[in-house]
Amino acid sequence: MADDVQPQQEGMRTLHLRLLRIQWQVVTLQLISTIALLWMYLKMVDLYIVDSIDHALAIKYFDQQLSTANLEMPLPAWLTGEDAIGLGKFYPIMGLSVIVGGSIALLTFQSPTVQRKVRMGLLLGFILWLFGPFMFKWIVANFGKGEWWIPPDNSVESLFKGVIVVLEVMLIGIYIVPLILGVRGVWGLSKNAIAWSTGIMLLFLVLHALLTFQIVEDLLFGTSGEGLKKIPSLAGDPTILGLISPNQFNLLQLSLLLIIFQESSMGVIRYLEYAFRLPETCKKDPEYVTQFYNLLNGHLVQTIVLMTLCGITTIVALGFHTLLLSIVASLPGDGQWAYQIQESIELELTYGLVISAMLFLLILAGLRYILPWQRISGVIESLYRKRVEEIPKEEY
Repeated sequence: MADDVQPQQEGMRTLHLRLLRIQWQVVTLQLISTIALLWMYLKMVDLYIVDSIDHALAIKYFDQQLSTANLEMPLPAWLTGEDAIGLGKFYPIMGLSVIVGGSIALLTFQSPTVQRKVRMGLLLGFILWLFGPFMFKWIVANFGKGEWWIPPDNSVESLFKGVIVVLEVMLIGIYIVPLILGVRGVWGLSKNAIAWSTGIMLLFLVLHALLTFQIVEDLLFGTSGEGLKKIPSLAGDPTILGLISPNQFNLLQLSLLLIIFQESSMGVIRYLEYAFRLPETCKKDPEYVTQFYNLLNGHLVQTIVLMTLCGITTIVALGFHTLLLSIVASLPGDGQWAYQIQESIELELTYGLVISAMLFLLILAGLRYILPWQRISGVIESLYRKRVEEIPKEEY
């Protein structure tokens, strides 16, 4: 019996993390996740934040208040985006967040000794930068005079400037913390950072939705007409594919990008965890290596195909009533009632769209008795597996 057991062979590629992290499939998934994160952030900023509660407006407000005391916000305008228009305000801080998040991710792969030295160096540098000029000017101004309890005005002013810089950085950090955590999670392989990044964005959407209720707006802003930037209650005319409006398409993009970010980033971590937990002999076995790369390739295909199908299906579901009414109106006879229903305001409100989507799902559920979806998907999957098995192992 023991003679029938064949020893495992070692292939050219292994499943060690130092090699897997630089494979093009893993890097591609990380790039897809990063692009989805940045795109999602820009879309959220465009829909809810820019020209309403963005950081540039807050910095300008504090700058006006500090001007009365002959002080100003010290960070340059090209970095804070004060002089930019629209989404241009966020491009510099987005680049800064990518650099900071990438640096933190790079630091996580260093040894504990290096991490401790870097953190202590940054902390020491921050303390010297904040209190160094203040102490130096204080000592120089009072040396030999015996008036150490009275700091000179220029030393106090330097301390105030340092504190203002810290406050300005904290203000900008409030806006870019989900990006920093997201980039750190994607490239630093941290599930907690990805969860925090997603949670902060979802929490903002929930709070924004609560604060844009008409009753809450009246309590906060009164009758001044000012308020948070919000999406119109009515869906609008279906100009995209004749099914959905631009507002609906923006929200659809936001949700799809969130799913792509979550699936791609978490997928990389799951696959690398699986490879890390394999025994050492399995990491060198060509069968395990082939299986692992099949999983990665399949995930890439699913990310593209399934997200595309999900988007198309959602578009059809949201505009299903428009499709049905257009079909009825094109039939012989009087289609006036179809046009009257199509002009109804209820179809542009949220519950009208939900009813349309539910009707689409009910029809699809009924089609399973006519079209064998499981058998069709099984045939497609078997054809794909057959094609993969025919590919030589050397290609992996």
